[in-house]
Amino acid sequence: MHSKLDWDNLIRSERCDVVTREEEIPHPLSLSSASKKFGLQINIKKTEVLFQPGTDHREEEEILVDGTALNQVDDFTYLGSTISKDGRIDSELVKRMSKASSAFGRLRTRLWNNHHVSTRVKCKIYRAIVLSTLLYGAESWTLYTSQVKKLHAFMMRHLRAIMRISWKDKVTNKEVLERANLPSMEDLLIRKNLRWTGHVIRMPSERLPKQVLFSQLPAGERGIGRPRLRYKDTIKRNLKRRQIETKTWTTAAGQRAVWRAAVK
Repeated sequence: MHSKLDWDNLIRSERCDVVTREEEIPHPLSLSSASKKFGLQINIKKTEVLFQPGTDHREEEEILVDGTALNQVDDFTYLGSTISKDGRIDSELVKRMSKASSAFGRLRTRLWNNHHVSTRVKCKIYRAIVLSTLLYGAESWTLYTSQVKKLHAFMMRHLRAIMRISWKDKVTNKEVLERANLPSMEDLLIRKNLRWTGHVIRMPSERLPKQVLFSQLPAGERGIGRPRLRYKDTIKRNLKRRQIETKTWTTAAGQRAVWRAAVK
C-alpha cells in the first residue's frame, strides 16, 4: 500500500525530525513550576489528563500537581474538537451532531417554518450554519463508510424537514440534493480532506502537520485483527474517488489552483 504513494520516498525527501525518545519530551509539570514564578496557580479541579497508550503498552501514570492527583478522563475537548483515549472519533461525531441539531432547532421557528423565505435561501443558510457546525474539524477525520452514511442520513433528515418532504412522497435522496443544490455528505468530506491535505503539502518541512503526515513509527507491533483505518488510508481512498494519479498527486497539490480544480 505504501509503494503506491511513495510515502517512504517522501519521508526521505522531506527529512522530517520527529521526537521519538521519551527523554526528548518536555516534563508535563514544567508549566506548574513556571506558573509559580509569576504568582499563578493551576486550578486542580479544572485540569484533566488524557492518556493515550502507545506501542510500548505502558499503563496510565498518576500525575501529581502540588501533591494532588489530576483527574484521568477518556475524552478531552480541545479547541472545540473531542480527543478520545483510543483515538477514535465516535465521541466527536456524537457531539458534532448534537451541536448541529441544536443549531438547526434554534432556527426552526424563525427560518425553516417561515413560508416567506425560499427553499434556495434556506438551503444556503443550512450549509453555512448547520453543516459548518456538523463538519467542524472534518479535514482531519478518519472515517469509516458506516460513519459517512450516518452523517449523510443526518443531513438528509434536515433537508427533508426543510422542504417538508415525507417518506410518503417517495422522493429519492438524489432528488432532494438536487433541489437543495448541495453535494452529498461523502463529496463534502472528500473536498475537506483533500483541500486540507493540499495545504499540508504546501507547508514548509519544519511545520508539525507536515512532519506528522510523512512520519512513521520507528518501532512497534501490529495488533491482532484487521488494522485500524489510518489518515493516510483516507487520503488514498479519496484520491482514487477523485481519479487523481497517486504517483504524482504531491506535484499537483503543490499548485493551489490545479489542486482545487482536481478536488472539485
